[in-house]
Amino acid sequence: DLSLSDYDEHWALINDCTTPSGCAFAQNLAKRGYNLILVSTEDFQEELKLLSIHIERTFLIRTV
Repeated sequence: DLSLSDYDEHWALINDCTTPSGCAFAQNLAKRGYNLILVSTEDFQEELKLLSIHIERTFLIRTV
């Protein structure tokens, strides 16, 4: 059986991460070492991609 305790990494899901508050929250968690699952509406997919690249390069974490 697999459980969450089998994973060493911490992940967080951020909804509406392209809004100012969502972006700040995502960066705060990334600063603490969390890998992020970033979610936004279809209208902001380009912004989502740019945010993902920025966060990965700045905080050396993973995003999906």
